[in-house]
Amino acid sequence: MVQFGKKACKHKERLSDKTLKEILRKLSARDIYFVDGCEITLRESTRGKFHNKGRERKKLDGRDVAPAIKLHVLYSYVKRTFTQIDITEAVADECQHVFAEELKGCVLIADRGYISEELEESLIRLGVKVIIKGRVNMVSGTIVEAYDENHNKLDEYKGKRYGDIKSRNDEFLDVTVQTGKSHQIRIVRMLNPNCKSTRKDTDEDAKKQEKEEGRYIYLRTNISMDELSIEKIFQMYRFRGTIEFLR
Repeated sequence: MVQFGKKACKHKERLSDKTLKEILRKLSARDIYFVDGCEITLRESTRGKFHNKGRERKKLDGRDVAPAIKLHVLYSYVKRTFTQIDITEAVADECQHVFAEELKGCVLIADRGYISEELEESLIRLGVKVIIKGRVNMVSGTIVEAYDENHNKLDEYKGKRYGDIKSRNDEFLDVTVQTGKSHQIRIVRMLNPNCKSTRKDTDEDAKKQEKEEGRYIYLRTNISMDELSIEKIFQMYRFRGTIEFLR
């Protein structure tokens, strides 16, 4: 284990101790962790001296990409410090560096680089609550239950594919899907307030150019509706944005 001082990152905002304790109590969790990967470009003179393959394509003039490494870090919100770090080639799969054993009985918040049904299943078996940012093209499966922005149950979509419901224009959409024989995951969707097509101060041409991917924010979680509402799930994910990691 590698320990880092609290100055290694900056909290733009902090939860009150009371709010943090209430969230942990509701989720029966002992901590909230953030996992992330940070790529660092190295000097050309380091090429070939150790594993430092960059993940970009070759340059247009045929030159190789710069050598690079990736830091995989785990940050504890309760302890206010980094608790784990791995150093790999920049091309390493982030899903292979999640420090799962340390996450037992905790909440893990991650970006879309950590989307993996296999990873989700393994974390859930360890008793980990996950909140992972997703993409619309990574959402599939059969709908088990669905709710609209007013928390009304949408029984007409039960048994249908997720693609049958994604065209709805609700500000919030809360859907549980079965993606495998035994794997169920909750997909919560929120209208993106920063998207050009949802902002009143943006011209119509810009709105038309906005792709569906940018219209909504998707999160994957195994936190039940009884534990946290869709609004609270998005508040939880925004915790990640209140911490400024080293870059």
